[in-house]
Amino acid sequence: MISTQVLTLFLVIIVPCASQHAPGFGCNDTFLMVELHKCEKTMLQALIDDPSANCREEVKKLQQCSRKLIVDRCYSSLYALYPKLREAVEKMMDVTLKQVNKASFYCSDHKMKINWEMIPNAVKKVLPCDKRFFEESLQCAEKFRAAFNKNKKDPDLCRLYTETKRCSHRISYIYCTSSSILSVNKLNPFCEGGRDIEEPSNDMTIKKKPLKCMVHVCSNSSSSLFPTPPCAPPQEITCATPKGLPFEYDACMTSRITLEPVEGVTVTQVNRNCSSSFLCKYDVFCSTANSTGAIQSCNVNCCKGELCNKDNSYQTKIQPTESEVSSFKCISSACTKSSSPLFPPQCGPEQEITCNSPRTSVPLYDRCITSRVSMGSIAGITVEQEIRNCSYSLLCESELFCKAVNKSGLVTRCDIQCCEGNLCNRKRPIKTTPIPQTATPKVFSPLTKTAIPTKPPKRKPLKCMVYSCSNSSSSLFAAPSCAPPRELTCATPEGLPFEYDACITTRVVTKPIAGLIVEQEMRNCSSSFQCQQPKLFCDMVNTTGLLKKCDVHCCKEDLCNKKETKATLAPQSVTQRVSSPPTKLPKEYRPKFQKGVWTKVTPSWISGHLLHGVRVKYRRVNNALVIEGHVTSYGCHRRPGSGLTTFIRGNWTRILYTQEFMGSASCWRIFGSSGRKGGYKQVERSGLEEFDTTKGDIIFNELKMGGKDRDAFNGITYMCGQPAKNFWHAQNGQALRRATVMLRRKTDGSKAGIHTATSCGQPSFIVKDIFVYH
Repeated sequence: MISTQVLTLFLVIIVPCASQHAPGFGCNDTFLMVELHKCEKTMLQALIDDPSANCREEVKKLQQCSRKLIVDRCYSSLYALYPKLREAVEKMMDVTLKQVNKASFYCSDHKMKINWEMIPNAVKKVLPCDKRFFEESLQCAEKFRAAFNKNKKDPDLCRLYTETKRCSHRISYIYCTSSSILSVNKLNPFCEGGRDIEEPSNDMTIKKKPLKCMVHVCSNSSSSLFPTPPCAPPQEITCATPKGLPFEYDACMTSRITLEPVEGVTVTQVNRNCSSSFLCKYDVFCSTANSTGAIQSCNVNCCKGELCNKDNSYQTKIQPTESEVSSFKCISSACTKSSSPLFPPQCGPEQEITCNSPRTSVPLYDRCITSRVSMGSIAGITVEQEIRNCSYSLLCESELFCKAVNKSGLVTRCDIQCCEGNLCNRKRPIKTTPIPQTATPKVFSPLTKTAIPTKPPKRKPLKCMVYSCSNSSSSLFAAPSCAPPRELTCATPEGLPFEYDACITTRVVTKPIAGLIVEQEMRNCSSSFQCQQPKLFCDMVNTTGLLKKCDVHCCKEDLCNKKETKATLAPQSVTQRVSSPPTKLPKEYRPKFQKGVWTKVTPSWISGHLLHGVRVKYRRVNNALVIEGHVTSYGCHRRPGSGLTTFIRGNWTRILYTQEFMGSASCWRIFGSSGRKGGYKQVERSGLEEFDTTKGDIIFNELKMGGKDRDAFNGITYMCGQPAKNFWHAQNGQALRRATVMLRRKTDGSKAGIHTATSCGQPSFIVKDIFVYH
């Protein structure tokens, strides 16, 4: 039950604090939850079987069972090492059981309240949830407690018990940094089989038919040098909301995003999938997906019918530019009224303002808002405040907005309305969202010589580090150099109800094309409200399907996000910009390299070669080197095969080239292979590392490198026989095969160049478009 869940959350935090983090704590949160459930189940079963049983005596047994679990089982092996530990654990158990596991929870339907003054400050500081979580979690149990005390055999207790835990789980998303503890317990002594009801619905009895949507991801690149995988056909999928996501998947989505992962290359992606009504909002979806700054345009459309995203329609709205955002106006006003004649209304004039989103604002302003908040129990006086201003759809979610502004716990009513269009938030009726009482209303002593403040106390502005940096795993596609982090005094944008009271650091890792990993880090000012939704942030960033890793971290002290991370400490060679190949090539016999750029190789850069059974021709085409190899020693059956290694001058570290394969060869070595088979064994040195995408090598522009009907290369650099895997085998035809590959040079200082070896066949090959990186 919720008492058991809250008790577990307390114990996981409090008991280690009591022991000063003594090593050897033998009970993790899952074990605690299961064992505490057994204690609770024994107590509940006793009350169900015997209605005349003394409830308070049974609760004492529950407390004794809980105490024995912690004191005698979890820490029993540590008492010899820490003589005073048992006393500290018992004292902390007394505090915990009195607050969250008392008899009145089970034996009375009166409202409960946690006495926070009884909880040590050291414990309060390390709790992962705000105290309102514990208070509102107790409210979640009110219906269950009332039904249980009325009839302990009520069949509806199964549903109420399930609803209570799910209610607490939802609240954890608002007030806790993590909800993992609450999500593990599905045990339910009132349901058949001892487990919670599987499918929640509005009345907990009608199971909704799952929605079906089309799933499809397709990417197209603007450059043939950076090809994207072929698009698979759309497929049907039954939507299932991911575990832990507070928004139900109730819609089908089609999105179209154009992004620029590296300079000069644009990739267009069409994505169809299941989604939720909340994530379908244009500014939530597109602005959050654009947290990396690479998106050029974003379109999204959602529908709610079976397979309704099957056609190719999508919204054609482009990411708003600054001029577009500035093209609408809203009414801006603030007015505070009280129920006491001692405090007259304080209302400013209504003004027409142009909605300008700050350049750092995500998402952008696109609508007008009117909010009205009522507060009570301030010396018997009620206060009502109305605000009108610019906004965006995330702030127009009434439930999220109203819970966020109710930090004081005094809000009794919250009204909100949003609209689109110039000056649409002039005076008009607005809808009401009731605020649940989170605790007994606070009542203050009569005010003396004080007045109701119209503005909150002025606090020293927070300072955070502002920084944006992108790093590529491949020097071929290096990102621009990262500017150094700078300090920024945080200023909450006008009209935003969530104060910028935190510093945020986000780190996102994406894979825009095969073999390329891009890491992006951003730091900036943020709000506690945004920081409490890391999973939602990462889910929406991953709308393109390219996300591999997402980290969000927030802190609340000046410059607390200053600590350097892997992104800011990236090697200089990674963060240098890669220039285009020079148009004028060096004519010296010993080439002069320009550090940090790719340079085209000419015939004069050849320092020598090793060859056998190959007639080789070195040609100059468009002032660049082209290598043509015609095999004359065909090998097979103990006869020697062929081999050619062409060495390139200079201290370069990487080489990029395109190789075309003609004819056929049953055995071969290519792309840095250092084996002694599949060709002439005296010609196997290349000075290159063997092709390996996990170490930064890449391959693209592939044509029939996987066989007769497949372009993608399988990564094998040595092959002999095996026609099904062998792209150069005679059984796969004589058509042209081709690939562009980037390889690393070995660091042993030896000569290095391009190597090809063959046997058992009559092949030929061409190597062209050769570049080296110094």
